[in-house]
Amino acid sequence: MSKHQLKRLKRFEEKMRKRPEMRAKERQKKKERIKAMREQGIELGPSRKKLKKNCMVDSACKTQVVIDCSFDHLMQDKQVMCLVQQLQFCYAANRRAANPLQFYVTSCDDKTLTRLDQAGNYRNWDIHYKTEPYHEVFPKENIVYLSSESDNVLEAFEDDKAYIIGGLVDFNHHKGLCHKLAVERGLQHARLPIDEYAFLKTRKVLTINHVFEILLHFSETKSWKEAFLSVIPSRKGLRVLPESATSKNTNSSDTAQNHVTRETDLSEAKTNKSND
Repeated sequence: MSKHQLKRLKRFEEKMRKRPEMRAKERQKKKERIKAMREQGIELGPSRKKLKKNCMVDSACKTQVVIDCSFDHLMQDKQVMCLVQQLQFCYAANRRAANPLQFYVTSCDDKTLTRLDQAGNYRNWDIHYKTEPYHEVFPKENIVYLSSESDNVLEAFEDDKAYIIGGLVDFNHHKGLCHKLAVERGLQHARLPIDEYAFLKTRKVLTINHVFEILLHFSETKSWKEAFLSVIPSRKGLRVLPESATSKNTNSSDTAQNHVTRETDLSEAKTNKSND
C-alpha cells in the first residue's frame, strides 16, 4: 500500500471513529433549531406520526397517476439514479398531501429495481409497485399518456382514468418517444395546459417529479395556474398569462379539440359505411 493510500485509510478510519459523536451533535442542533422555530410560531409541517396515517387507501382523491419505468434499456446508471431520486421526490410530496394521489410505479424491475433496493426499504413506501407494464394493469380505454408533444389538452381529471408519466431521464436524447409509443399503441394522450395559463422561457419539458407535483397540486386546488406557480422552478422563467389571454387560449384549445372530435366522428362514420 502506497503512502497516499495509507493516508486516505487513516482519514477514513478517523472519520468513522468520530461519526457517532458528529451525529449526536447534529441531532442536538436539529432539536435546538426545531425548538427555536416553535417558539417563533413557525409552522413545521406534519409530524412523522401523522404522515404514517396519511395513506392512499384513506385518501378522498382517487386519481391514479402512474410512473412508467419501462425505459431502463435506454438509460445509463447515472440516469437511473436520477429516475429513482425523482421517484423519491414524488413519494415525499404525495405522503405530505392532505389527500394523496393513487400513486403507481409500473414495469418496476431490472436496473430501476436494483437502484431502489440500494435506496432503502422502499417496499414499505405507500406506493403501488407493479412489475407488469401499465397497459396490463389498467384497461386500454382508461389510459391517458401525458406528453408535451400531444395536441390534446388535459383540462380536468376523471377518476376512472390512469394518467401515465414516462419514467425516462434522457436529457433530450429520445425526444418525443413517449408520445410516439402512445400513438403506436392507440392510447389516449394529453399535455399539461401550460400554454393556456403561462409562458416559459425554456423548453416545456419538465422532470418526472415536477409533473407529478403539478398533478398533485391541481388535485388539491383545482387550479392549473396555482399548480404551475407552486411547482415550476424559477429557472424556467415562468410568467403567468393575463386572464384575457388565458380565456382566449382556452377557447382556441376548445375549438381545436372540437375539430379533432369532428374528425374522429367522420372517420368512424366512414368506417361504419365501408363495413356496411
